[in-house]
Amino acid sequence: MSKLLKENFINKKPIKINACSNIQQNSLFYADIETILINRIHQPIALGYTNLTGTISSVTIVNPKSENIKEDFLKILSNFFNSLNNTTVYFHNLSKFDGFFLLKNLYNIAPADQIEFIERYNKIYQIKFKNNLIKDSFILFPESLKKLAITTNKFYSKLNFDYKNITKVWCDKPFVIKMILKNDILCLQESFTILSSIFIINFNVNINSFLTLPSLTLNIYLAQFYENSLIAKNNLYEDKFLRKSYIGGLTDLYKPILKSGFYYDVNSLYPTVMCLDMPLKQGSYSTFNRNKNNNDFLNFFGFLEIKVQTPKKITNPILSKNLGINGNVCPIGDWTSTYFSEEVKLAKTLGYKIIVIRKFGFIRGKIFKDFIFLFYNIRKLYSKTNPLNKIAKLLLNSLYGRFGMQFVISQKTILPLRNLKSFKTTKIIKSYTSLDLNNCIVDNYSKSFFNNISSNIAVQIAASITSYARVFMFRYKNLPNNLCIYSDTDSVFLTKRLNYKLVNTSLGKFKLVNKVKYAYFISIKSYIYLSDYNYLFVKFKGLDLIEQKKLSIKLFYEKLKGSLTTELSVLKIQRRNYFLRDFTNLAVITQKVLISFKTPFNKRKKVF
Repeated sequence: MSKLLKENFINKKPIKINACSNIQQNSLFYADIETILINRIHQPIALGYTNLTGTISSVTIVNPKSENIKEDFLKILSNFFNSLNNTTVYFHNLSKFDGFFLLKNLYNIAPADQIEFIERYNKIYQIKFKNNLIKDSFILFPESLKKLAITTNKFYSKLNFDYKNITKVWCDKPFVIKMILKNDILCLQESFTILSSIFIINFNVNINSFLTLPSLTLNIYLAQFYENSLIAKNNLYEDKFLRKSYIGGLTDLYKPILKSGFYYDVNSLYPTVMCLDMPLKQGSYSTFNRNKNNNDFLNFFGFLEIKVQTPKKITNPILSKNLGINGNVCPIGDWTSTYFSEEVKLAKTLGYKIIVIRKFGFIRGKIFKDFIFLFYNIRKLYSKTNPLNKIAKLLLNSLYGRFGMQFVISQKTILPLRNLKSFKTTKIIKSYTSLDLNNCIVDNYSKSFFNNISSNIAVQIAASITSYARVFMFRYKNLPNNLCIYSDTDSVFLTKRLNYKLVNTSLGKFKLVNKVKYAYFISIKSYIYLSDYNYLFVKFKGLDLIEQKKLSIKLFYEKLKGSLTTELSVLKIQRRNYFLRDFTNLAVITQKVLISFKTPFNKRKKVF
């Protein structure tokens, strides 16, 4: 364990917050853009920025009487980029919002071959223009600016402003927009400066060297906790085989109504199971007769491709499959798939018939325990109002997924049409579309990726962790005389209390979120409940908090009543603000959409 971390946390040294001394003041900026809606398309109207110390700052806004808003904003952006030299600029939520406007306008300022960017899954992670980097602070600290400021800031907080009226405010009182924008960038500047200082002083890490939180977390783990090269590096064939078992968590709805119950949440589920044995160095690999019932796997540790036959009488299956739009489902019947051995062993005890087709063994060992225990203790040591509590939580939950990254991720590149032919000599092109008369967007990946496989991708680690988590939760979905009504990845709604020994602040124990007077569950991640203190809580996937508050007990009850008597009951809800990211046109569109939720049970037969 790192001496630095021991000194700072075991000896309970206080946090020190200073500007990062190893960063030049003029090489780091924080910026933001304000937009209005024109024909449902977001159009930038203002840009604000400040440097690390606040000595260089500016907020510029398009005149509301402008005859050409796009051209006027382009001038503002041009002046900004022309003033930069070897500078890193952070926008909060560049990947899903600001990056689209920046890219679109950059291609009106400079030739396409002077601009580089990193894109994954229609998100813009980074833009490089000449010797300047434009990065996203949100993917380093995935919290809204409002929540981030509450956690870290002393001087600036996010102002309450109704963005539905921004066009009217811009026309009538443009100075208000400038005030809001300036406050936001100073808010980000203060928060990010504090977070940077905490990481440098307490973890000896400069966060500006990393693109995402998982990559930052992996660096801390490898540098200060990973003493030997224990994790096996997979080739493409092995990755393809092992990745079939990486299917994530399970959410199950057993009964639609709970009257008088208890809602529990696990204390750090994934960090808990990360303390168990992990698949490290590769062991044996073998193939078997598909028709032979081989029970040797009971003493085996690794991954199994198996032919499965579920018991005829089982109400809560354990082995799951990903069925696309329906998510992870635990089916009944026969099928063939790949699973982590510890999950297969549990299935065997439940009466599953298992025929092993292939085995891929690993040497087992504990490699995350020190990392998990230290950061979990940091969470307990500092209050929720302390930034270190939030940092520890983010680090705990972001490490495991880094090992499960895809081997080959295609990226979009914008290049001049004239360069398309030469581009094909080094890249494999999946598709391309025209951006304008001169440039095109190319979805591609490098031909040399076979020779540049990251040693930090080990999907067996991520797959075993998610499998362990499913096994952990299975116990509490099948407690004797304590019916589970609904379960999420790390939480359960039960009819009775858990044993008091299971409920405390320790890692892997439960916390009582609420006593429940009654609850209605329409579908997965769509429910409403009344707590013992008469507080109403709503969870509805796809809706923001304001939209969720408009839902009522009556609505849930009526839809549930219909779903119990017919298979055709559907809940339809109008979303007020749905952001659609259009990469082809580099635009962000706001539109109203109708979300439909089928209330019948699409994962299982009813058991009530």
